[in-house]
Amino acid sequence: MPPSDRAANAALAAHARATKNAPPDLSRRWLPNSRNHQRAPKPGDRLLDKPEVLARVRVSYAQLWEWMCAGKFPRPLAISAKSLWLESEVLEFIRHAPSRRLKGDRAPRARSTREASP
Repeated sequence: MPPSDRAANAALAAHARATKNAPPDLSRRWLPNSRNHQRAPKPGDRLLDKPEVLARVRVSYAQLWEWMCAGKFPRPLAISAKSLWLESEVLEFIRHAPSRRLKGDRAPRARSTREASP
């Protein structure tokens, strides 16, 4: 292997190690289950089955599935043959959901290039 390839390979390996060991920098992204990502229930936390989750979030399971695949909604825990969600994670998702704009609300104004320059 040429020296330039060795140096590039070493730099790539160092970057991979640093990225792997760094804490997740994902503010509202739910991480899938892994050995490194432990999800502990909070005191008094319940496990919700699919009908309970759909009743709280009020979307179809297909939409919920899309959100889980995109990392926008927490993935369920695999307990026996059922998929169960932690109630605290579902409530946190609902708590951070954006507010709906009403008909009379003003749309956020986009800044033009003229306004940005002095």
